[in-house]
Amino acid sequence: MVTQQRAQDILRNQGPFGRLDLTPEEDVFIRRVWASMPGWTCYYDAVTRIAKGEALGELPRSMRLHGHEVVTHLTDEGIKVYIDDRYEALCQTEEAALGFARKACSGEIRKSSLVPVEASPC
Repeated sequence: MVTQQRAQDILRNQGPFGRLDLTPEEDVFIRRVWASMPGWTCYYDAVTRIAKGEALGELPRSMRLHGHEVVTHLTDEGIKVYIDDRYEALCQTEEAALGFARKACSGEIRKSSLVPVEASPC
């Protein structure tokens, strides 16, 4: 795992041509963060995002579960979860966001019972 402080150190100590001094484990973590970001971003964007404390780590930005499209969005309040383009929940952790999405998409939580986030946060 690359902490926010470690990412700041990596950026501060860049080598020539933007070369980053990383361990193999740090490289894998950064690539996972990068894979969760929009397609137009680059590896350096992922390191910068970690350094700013904006990285979600293992949580993908977009995924499909049980035929539903699930999109997660990191905000100042927490992680917003959208299912099939409808805002469903605000969660405080990655585990809560993934758990909510899995339950909602598998039918454990009925779509009609979902209420606005102000009424039932994760």
